[in-house]
Amino acid sequence: QKEKLQKSVENLEHDLREAKKYASEQVEELELRVKNYERLGLRFVRVEDGSTLKISFTQIDASEPCREFCVGLQINSDDEYEVTVCEPSLERLPTLIKDLNSSNDFAAFVRIVRKEFKAAC
Repeated sequence: QKEKLQKSVENLEHDLREAKKYASEQVEELELRVKNYERLGLRFVRVEDGSTLKISFTQIDASEPCREFCVGLQINSDDEYEVTVCEPSLERLPTLIKDLNSSNDFAAFVRIVRKEFKAAC
């Protein structure tokens, strides 16, 4: 029985090493993706109040690549997205938010907002 338990412990230790290795690889990949987003000028920041997500864009204005464009979002009491800040302001933002709330396609919203900021330059 002792040998059986020893073998079980060895198997569990092996599984734990494999799980740690996998987790480490996943963290490295995630960190690489975050760095790539930042290099491309996209950053997601949780604002101090904790309820707002600020999406910052750079690399939009060719004459001033470090210029920051941002939009802040939060979920209201009706479980809908609402804008807390948008700098510079976008004319089509109310329509974009309405589309986001109906489709819940956050990735498309981010891409369209970036295009709108680009067009505003």
